[in-house]
Amino acid sequence: MCSKNGRLRFTTTDDLDLLRAVAAENPFEDILRWGVIHETVVTNTGKPFTLRALKDHLEYLLKLFIQEDKANIKKSGTEEEYEEKERLLQELHDLRREFTSKATSNQPQVKSKSKADQSTSKKCGIEVREKAAQESKDGTLVNETRYNKTLVGDVGSSASGSNDNAEVSSGSSTPTLLEPSHKRIKREDKIKGCLEFLNKRTYQEYELKQKQLNLEERRLALEEKKLAVEVQKLEAEKEERKIQLDAEITERKNHTILMQQQQHCYVVY
Repeated sequence: MCSKNGRLRFTTTDDLDLLRAVAAENPFEDILRWGVIHETVVTNTGKPFTLRALKDHLEYLLKLFIQEDKANIKKSGTEEEYEEKERLLQELHDLRREFTSKATSNQPQVKSKSKADQSTSKKCGIEVREKAAQESKDGTLVNETRYNKTLVGDVGSSASGSNDNAEVSSGSSTPTLLEPSHKRIKREDKIKGCLEFLNKRTYQEYELKQKQLNLEERRLALEEKKLAVEVQKLEAEKEERKIQLDAEITERKNHTILMQQQQHCYVVY
């Protein structure tokens, strides 16, 4: 749904899709994970949200949560959706505070999440990935081209504004900032695979329809032959009845003539 000025509006379902994806990927630890979050949300919602719109809306939701503005948080949706939204916002608030404090103190290692948080994040991540994979299998490739065009600029702008949060592997000299190119290659391969799958399925559907048309043509041809045989049979029966009728008429005429001749003979004698 769009607002009057043409901007996309977030529904309660969209909020939950965004919060689940953020909880599953934890971009507070690595901002480059926003690319995966963007792809997941666009695929699940079917709406062409920009990366900036997702970040701004997440900040807005966390701000409402911090201010305890429950009226706006619960503006729509069921009680179960509201409870899940509250739980996810609490988890994301704790994650951001944890990783922000660690980045500020310049500690090399980040404190691991609690077992409960890890379990929740893992569960949400699995649900999000399964849902995205299922929709991809069904052919719902939502705005992949638009996403490929806008992702590079959005991720680059995000990375330039938050370089302090980018991590570098301790045992490698290759920085994490090289990951977007690998992700783009992987995503292009995924798109090519999906296009090949769609082309193959389209060709199979075409062949199936062609076979169905051929069968229908054969059925119609058989019906026509059957109808022609029936017509011939009716014509033969009609001709046979005509011959029988003519024979009966001739026989009656002959019988009448014979009776008249016999009566005439009786009168003469």
